[in-house]
Order: sequence, then structure tokens, then C-alpha cells
Amino acid sequence: MKIQLGRASAGHTLLRYFLSYFLVAGILLLSFVLIAYNLLAGAVSERIYAQTEQRLDYVASRLEAELQSAFELNAALTGNIDIILSRYDDSAYGQFMAGRQINDFAGINPFIDTAVFYDREDGRVFSSRRYVECEDGVFSIFAGDTRLDFELQKYQDARLQQLAYVENGDAAYLIYCPSTSALAGYDAFYILNLVELENLLAGALSDDVTYVAFLDGEGRVVAESGQAESEQDVDGSVSRGFTVRNPFTFTAQISNSSMLAQFNAVLQRTFYTLIGLGGVAVLLVLLAMRSTYMPLRKLTQKFVQEPEPEQGYIEQLDRVFSHTMSENRTLQDKINQYKLSMQKSVLDAVISDSAKSNARDFGNIEPFFTMEADNRIFVLCMCGEGEAFPAREVAEIIRTSLPEGDACVLLGVQGSGAAFVFNYSGPEQPKEAVIQLLLTDFYQEKGYLAALSNGSNSPMDIPALYENARRASQFWPHEPVVLYDAVRERLSSQDAVAYPHKQINALANQLAETRFGAARAEVRELFLLLDGSEASAQQPEMHSFFVRSILIDILSTVVSAMNQAHIKFKDYSKLYFETLYFCRSFSYEQKRGEIQGHIGRLLDVFEESVANKSITAAQIQRVVQENCFSPDFSIAALAERFQVSIAYMSLQFKKETGENFLDYVWKLRLEKAKQLLRESDMSIDEVSAAVGYANASSFRRKFKQETGISPSQLRNGEDAP
Repeated sequence: MKIQLGRASAGHTLLRYFLSYFLVAGILLLSFVLIAYNLLAGAVSERIYAQTEQRLDYVASRLEAELQSAFELNAALTGNIDIILSRYDDSAYGQFMAGRQINDFAGINPFIDTAVFYDREDGRVFSSRRYVECEDGVFSIFAGDTRLDFELQKYQDARLQQLAYVENGDAAYLIYCPSTSALAGYDAFYILNLVELENLLAGALSDDVTYVAFLDGEGRVVAESGQAESEQDVDGSVSRGFTVRNPFTFTAQISNSSMLAQFNAVLQRTFYTLIGLGGVAVLLVLLAMRSTYMPLRKLTQKFVQEPEPEQGYIEQLDRVFSHTMSENRTLQDKINQYKLSMQKSVLDAVISDSAKSNARDFGNIEPFFTMEADNRIFVLCMCGEGEAFPAREVAEIIRTSLPEGDACVLLGVQGSGAAFVFNYSGPEQPKEAVIQLLLTDFYQEKGYLAALSNGSNSPMDIPALYENARRASQFWPHEPVVLYDAVRERLSSQDAVAYPHKQINALANQLAETRFGAARAEVRELFLLLDGSEASAQQPEMHSFFVRSILIDILSTVVSAMNQAHIKFKDYSKLYFETLYFCRSFSYEQKRGEIQGHIGRLLDVFEESVANKSITAAQIQRVVQENCFSPDFSIAALAERFQVSIAYMSLQFKKETGENFLDYVWKLRLEKAKQLLRESDMSIDEVSAAVGYANASSFRRKFKQETGISPSQLRNGEDAP
């Protein structure tokens, strides 16, 4: 009996010790858990705030990049030759070409909803998507029966670009106003795509960031993403100012409770659950590797010639693609530099030969190549009586009379006269009237007769300007100072052959759209123009500059289009450099056959390369069907999939499907959403996410805009009107 009691006592003692140790260990463990929990909670909170700031910085940088892209697009659009010519061309064709150019430019950037171009002189408004009118400086933007008035002058500043948010209760627009000179003669602004801005804001959402908004200076919500929570559910917010002249702000609401709840759930999981999840995770990893890792590995082996063992596949692919893009940009810069250098070299040779001087005192030609809208180039013919004409003294007087930085050079001296070319960048309008005052003073003081050509902002027009000035000098017996524009209607002979800017731009568009038949026909017309210009050439040096400039433009246009289409430069570099050599070192008459043959073979290489990597409608539809319900799917992702530029992908998509990318994808998403609303019990937020919209409010708004009813009404059996 004692033995039994002793064993029981020993067992009780062991139990007491075990319980006491377990209690101490439990208290220590609990204390450790609580301390770790608090430390982790603080660290999580700091990390959430830091990550939220980074997300807002990223969103702001993306928006700044989009505005920079819109600024560059504005420079290209307002400098487009068709749009410039439309201001002087009232024909239906000229207006059609200007409207098409605006539509094409606006379609390149999905962040731009509508591009608006307004000609101040004749009051014409061109807009790419929405219908816009202008009356007394107030622009009216129409969307269905909704009208919103916008006073552009409130936001115009010749030095600064601005954002403007305007709304009237029925409609609201975020408008980008680039800096525009009051003397430009036109206004341009861009209505931004708020859906794209909301998608951009959606990228900042997470389990902790439940709501992100873009606010104007008055605190109005321009765009938003996520669900705004009540004050008691929000632990804090983060704001970031946006660097434009008008005050705009990005703000985000933060809820730490979701992260802490997840952390609590992790602490409560059992060891066996973790083992089970680990097994499931291993299985998922194996399945994921089969669908992601293996294709990535094969893609890396295909494109990476010299793999880096310490780098992952994604880093190696990124390195290769970045290197390829950098090479393309470098090549394009070199092509543009070759073109500019050749044009300067040819003009330099013409001027130096005409000046008949071994010394480089005939002037600086750099100001002629700025291609700015306010910079106008003129050719002046002058004639004196008696002693030899002091051409260099007159050139220096003209140069000092021009604004600082402008140039005047001597084109040639003939007996008692001389010809000059100069540029005038002053703000006065019309510039010809200012120059006429200077020439009238010359005549009154020196008795020099003067004939002034029309103006141009392209140095390629100098031969035509020279011929026009020479022909205007026929009126010297009646007028001592003659302006070509004033006597143009009285000239009996036809105008001089003008530089074919329009044909060069048409060739570039045809090549960008891979319409090779039309491109070859355009090249043949340009060669016929060169062949026919020989008979009308009045000055050999001017004719040589005219012909060689056109040849260089044709060659550069073809090669630039090939580079944009991602055709390897090594496939055509020999042809390119040989053609460049022929154009620079020989006259067109000497190497006519070789030059035409080489450019024809370049077009053959271009067409064969495009045919080998052409993108079919079936390929496009397959990729779109696989990815259209992903919120990250975009025209940029589609272009990256086929390894082409975004502009080329946009053109090819429209060509193969007959619709632009955004409309095509939206139709697929809309049909899927209708099906889910009718046939499933998913919530509207879940339907929105299932069709690729992370922001349910923007989905509801766009759904009602397109169908006339809300998603809830469709689910309840109502039909679209």
C-alpha cells in the first residue's frame, strides 16, 4: 500500500513540476508572443505607410510620364505638316487629312480620350473622339445630350503646362493644357481618359490600401479606385502633391486591421495545417512550374545567347529586351543624325561654292535647321547700280538687323546684284511686313532694289524660295521693293517646284501601315519629280541641294520605318550605307540607276521581313481571348507579346479586326459581364473583378454608359433601351 501511495505521490509531484514548468514556460512564451506581436504590428504599420507612399509615388510618376507623352504628342501633332497646311487649305481634302492626322495621333496614346485642335484664325475645331465646338473662346464638349463648357484661356500659359478639372453635375473631364504661345495661331488641348486614370489608381490598391483618389485643388474627386471606408475603420491616410501648376493631390486610405487580422490568423494556425498547406503549396508549385517556369526557360534559351548564371530568367530576358530597345533607339538617333548631317553638308557646300571664298565667312547655317513654327526662312535678291555690289557688307547689315541668334548667308553674287538666305524668328506678324520696312530703308539710303521670296520653316524649301525671289525681281522696273506674295498672281509662269513635304509624309504613313504597293508608287512619283526638275533648274548648286535633300529624305524615311518595325539593321545596313554614299558623293544624274535600285531593294527587304513576321487576325484574337479579362491586359502588353512597337500593334490590330483595341476588349468584357449577371449569383464587385475591372465603381459607370441601364437593373431582368 505504501508503494502504491509513493508511486501516486511521485506521479503527482511530476505533474506539479511539469505544470509549474509548463506554466512558467507558457507565461514566457505568451510574453514573447505579445512582445513580438506588438513589435511586428508596429513594423507592419510602418511598412504599410512606406509602401503606400511608394505606390503613390509610382502612380504619380506614371501620370507624369503619361503627361510627358501627351506633351511630346502635342509637339508632333502641332508640327505635323498636314495640320499646318490645313490652316491655309480650305479644301475638303485638306480638312480630311488634318482630321485624320489628329485621330491617328490621339489613337496612339490610350491615356488620351480626345485630342482637340482649334485654328484661331478661321475658328475651325478638329477633335478626335468627342464633338467639340468653340464660340467666343469657350469650348463646348458634347457627350450624347450632355454639354460642358470649358474656358481654355483660364488655364493657358505660354511657359507652363497645366491640368484642369471641369464638371457641371452631368459631365466631368480632366483636361491637359500644354503650353501654347499666344502668337501660335492655334490652341490645342487633350481630354484625358478617366477610365485609364482609374485603372492607374487601381494599381495602388492592396489589402491595406482600400481607397485611392485623385483630387483637385478644391478637394473634388477627379478619379477614384476602391471603396471609401468610414472614419472609424480608417487607421490613417497618405497624401502626395502632384507637380503641375494647378494643385492636385493623390490620397490613399489605409486600414491596418486587414493586415493584422491576417497576422492573427497565421498565429492561430496549427502545425498540421501548415504541413497540409505546405503539401498543397508544393503541388501548386509543381503545377505552376509546368505552366510558367518551363515556357520561361525555353524563351530564355531562345533569346539569351550568353546567359548569366547569377541572374534569373526574367532578369536575363529583361536585359536582352532592354538592350534591343536601346539599340533601336540608338539606331534611330543615328539615322536622324545622318539625315541632318547630310542636309547640312549639302547646304553648306552650296553656300560655300556660291560664296566663292576659301574662308568660312559666309555665315552660320545652324539656325536654318531648327524647324520651329515661328522660325521663317526667306531668300532675298538685291541689285545695285554702278560699282560692284558690296554683297558681304549687305549680308552683315542684314544679320545685325535680325534678332539675336538668327543668321544671314550669301547664296551668290552676279554682277551688280546678290542673293541672300536668312531666317527671322521674331514674334511680329506678318514677318514679311517687318522685313519690307528694312528693305525700303535700304532702297532709300543706298538705292538697292530688293525682291523677297515667300517664307518657309524648312531649309529644304530654299531652292524654291530662291526661284520665287528671282521671279519676283521681274517687277523691279515698277516697284523697288517687291514681295513675292504680293505679285504672285501677276506672274505669268508657274511656281517653282516646291519641296515635296506632303509626299514624304505620305510615304512615311504608307510604310508605317505596311502598304508597300502605295509606298512604291509614292517613291516612283518622287523620282519622276526629280527627273522633271532638271529641265526647270536655274542654278546648278540649288538644283543639287534640292535633289540630294529629297533623296536623303526618301532614304531616311524608309530606314526609319524599318527600324520602327524592329527589322534587324544588319539585314540592310550594307544597302543603306551604299545608298547614303551615292547620294552624298555623286550627282543624281551620275548614279540615278544605282540609287533607285538600292531604294527598291530596301523596300523588298522591308516587305519580306514584314511578311515573315506578319501578325494574323487569328493570332491576335487568340491572345486577346486568353488575356482580355486580366486587369493588366493592354495594347502595350499585346505589343510586347508579339515583340513589335505599340504604334505598329495598334495599326495591325485595327487592320485585322476592324476596331481599335479598347473598343474590342470592352465588347468582350461587356458580353462576359452580362452573362455572369444573368446566369450566376456573383456580386457586382465580383463580376467587375472577373471581367478585368479592379474598380467596381468605374465598371458600373462604364456599364451604364454603354447599355443605358445599371448592372443591378440587368440582373433584375430589365432590358437595355
